Order: sequence, then C-alpha cells, then structure tokens
Amino acid sequence: MDNKKAMRILICAALLAAATIPALAPRVAAAGDDGEIHPGQPGNDRFRPGTGEEPGEAKAVETKGKPVDLHFGLVLQNFFFFMNDKDFDRTEPLYNVDGQTAGFFGTIFTPGLALDAADIVRIYYEAELGINVWSKNNPDENSPLADDIFLLKHREIWAKVYLVDHFGAKIGYQRLLDPTGLFVNHWIGAGTLFVETERADYGLTVAQVPDSTHEGLTFADNNFKHDAFLTSFRGDVRVGEEVTVSAAALALVDTSVVHRPDYIVVPALSVKAGVGNVTLEVDGLLQCGQAMNVTVDGGDALNLGWALQGHVEATHGWLFVGANALVLSYDDAAENNAMNLAALTSGKNRSATLMITEDELRDKYNNFDERMAVLRNGLYEMRAGMALFDVVVRAALAGGFLSPGLVAGTFVVLNPDNAMGHTWGGFEGDLLLDLDFSRYARLRLAGGVLVPGRALSAHVNEIDSEATDLVYMIEAVLEVRI
Repeated sequence: MDNKKAMRILICAALLAAATIPALAPRVAAAGDDGEIHPGQPGNDRFRPGTGEEPGEAKAVETKGKPVDLHFGLVLQNFFFFMNDKDFDRTEPLYNVDGQTAGFFGTIFTPGLALDAADIVRIYYEAELGINVWSKNNPDENSPLADDIFLLKHREIWAKVYLVDHFGAKIGYQRLLDPTGLFVNHWIGAGTLFVETERADYGLTVAQVPDSTHEGLTFADNNFKHDAFLTSFRGDVRVGEEVTVSAAALALVDTSVVHRPDYIVVPALSVKAGVGNVTLEVDGLLQCGQAMNVTVDGGDALNLGWALQGHVEATHGWLFVGANALVLSYDDAAENNAMNLAALTSGKNRSATLMITEDELRDKYNNFDERMAVLRNGLYEMRAGMALFDVVVRAALAGGFLSPGLVAGTFVVLNPDNAMGHTWGGFEGDLLLDLDFSRYARLRLAGGVLVPGRALSAHVNEIDSEATDLVYMIEAVLEVRI
C-alpha cells in the first residue's frame, strides 16, 4: 500500500471515529407523538407504546380484546403555476413551437393510513397521486403504458414493532433522513433497530438506494453484486428542556456502476436549541471516501466534501422572522482528477427561497440549485459550490386568517473557475400570502422574481451563457389537509 492510499484510509477512519462518539447520544421523538399522522411529512412513526390510549383522533376497534386504532390523514392540493421562462436567455431557438414559458394546472392527492395494534405495532402506508397535470394526465385512460396515464407513487410502506419494552424494529419503504437532512433525505427501503428512552433514542439502519443496474430481468435473478447500500448509526439526546443534539455516522457503498465502486463515510451533526420564542439550529457534515477507476487515467479519486447550515426562527406575537445560511464545498477546476472536494447533497435544505431552492409550497423539480448540479449516487454534486443566505418575514393578521410574507435570498458560488469565471449567482425576492379558511383548508399564493447572476446563467442557459434576463413566477395552491 502506497503512502497516498494509506493517508486516505487514515483520514476516513478519523472522521468516522470522530462521528461515532457523539452518535452514541440517540434520537428524541418530535412532533407526531399525539398519534396523529401527517402525510408528506417525516415523523409518522412516532406514537406512544404501552399507554393503552392514543390522544390523536382515531377509530378504535376491538380485536380479541386488544385495541386496534386506525389513523387516517390526507393532503389534497390543486394548484396553478406559471413562469415566464425556463432559463435567463430570451434568445429565440431556431425551432421553438412550444415557446419558452412554463406553466400548468395540476392536482396532487397524498393519503396516509396508520394502523396501531395493541400499542406495540404500527403499520403505515402513504401514497402520492400526482403531480397530475390537467393538460396531460387523463383520468379516462385505460392503458397502464400510455403516456397520459395518472401518476401514482407509493411513498411509504413500513411496519414499526416494539419487541421488548422500548426496543424494536422499523422495516419497509420509508422516508429516511440523516440528522441534517442535507445528505440523506430520501424515500427508500430500509430497516432500523432502535432503542428509545425517555430522553434519548438509538438507531442502527441498513438501507438500499435504488439504482439502474439490475442483475436480472426478474427478482429471482437479482443479487447484491451491483447495488448501493447505506448504513447509519444515529442518535439524538435532549440536553435539558431546550437543546437537542443529533449525530450519526453514515456509510454509502455504491457498486451500481460496473468496475467503478464508490465508498463514502459521512459523520453528521445537528444541534437545535430554543430560548423563549427563538429557535436556533446548526447543521454540519463531512464526507470522505474513494471512487475507484474514475479519473482520466483510470485511477482512483478521493472524495472529501463538507456542508454547513445555520437556521434561526423567532416569533413575537403576530410576527415571524426566519433566516438561513447554507454553504456547500466546491471542487477544483480540474474535473475527474484524483481529488473531488464537492459536497454530495440530497437537494433539500432549510432555505425559504422558492426558485433557487426547492419550493416548499410544492416541489416542482425545477429549482435552480439542482439544475446547477449533476446527479451522482442519487445525490446532487455542485462542483462550483454555493454560499446561500435568505430571510423570511411573515405576519399573522385578522386572527390568523391572513398570513402575508416576504422572502429574500442571494447566493454566490465558491469556485468561479467552475462557473465560467463568475461568482454571483443571483437574487430572489418572493411575496407570499396564505388565507387560512379553517384548520382543514387554506389558499396559498406566491409570486417571485429572480435576478440571475452570470454564475447561475452559465449553468442554466441553453444558448447564450452570459445572458441575465430576469425570471418571474406566480403560483396558487388550494390545499385541504385532514
């Protein structure tokens, strides 16, 4: 073994060791302990075993003397979306029959069903019907192979079982997150052994990430030779009443690309503290690993990236103020060399921006941070890096019926060499307005303008990479949540 390989192994081992000690402090249950379920959100595995009752609304059925509780929840969204252009260049292509705007009416239906048996078992199912676009998806279509068939995703199907007291297992398709949500925030198949205490939880997880390399045409021919495995040892602990520390050591082993295995070790840490009406959260992670046979000369590359995020929220009467800062590491200008320093992320973060990052009203899979990145191992790699800062201000008026808001955010790339020599990414400003008709229904309106910098245009524009024509969007969502 040469000195370079030995040094890489030592670096990864040191990172893993540094993560393992805080990871011994395990995960604390959060919202959702009332037994209610919230489709489309994490935390639906949290209920109260051993109490014999569920505070959440449920229908109780007696089965051989043991109670069975059914919890049902749904989210129905009908929305309108329009954007004046898909990039920042008004240059007319030679063939442009469809125009350059983007827009649609659509419907999404997300039901969730939880069955709790004798306070020791929860079976959960969640589906997502949509996004179904009115001009494309046809409810009268009979052929399952047709392009206009309704879209249906089975999001979560899992069982959580308490085996002995507060020790148990959760297995099935589920939404899996690391403590920060910056690296792993995916719906995948996973199994977790956990121990829950009054103040803290432990969790050991093994998961598989879907890939496009299949060993056979049927499941009987499948094996584990070219699969992607994710393991995690996670823990959360509550320090006093206001501080929660969450840590994990994760490892991704991806052999889906033949003769090019990829190994990544990730220690992740999140600290959340609340003081009065102020909540502060700091997230960080490191990534160390090796990608085999990927350099231009057929050699190996060292993966060494990082990500940091700080988030603060404050409320005072009818006023809410939040701020978020996100920094992603960058790679050098030489692609496919022996060192890769760019962070691999899930594409999800705490930013309030609607166009630069994921739109929280509804993810439309067109946010510009993901368009600046390449997809690798089911993760997004942005070689230019990013430093993004945004603020959101909201007010609750007329007894909470009206909730106007303002979002402002800007970002720069950290390596201009990977953005055609440019640094500034752009500025986004959004106006928000929620009308809460009841606890079950609300109308959400938003409009925004994105003034691009040339660092963003260089990644997105299809013809003139220097053009910086502004983009605006408007959207409306009528949301029913039960």
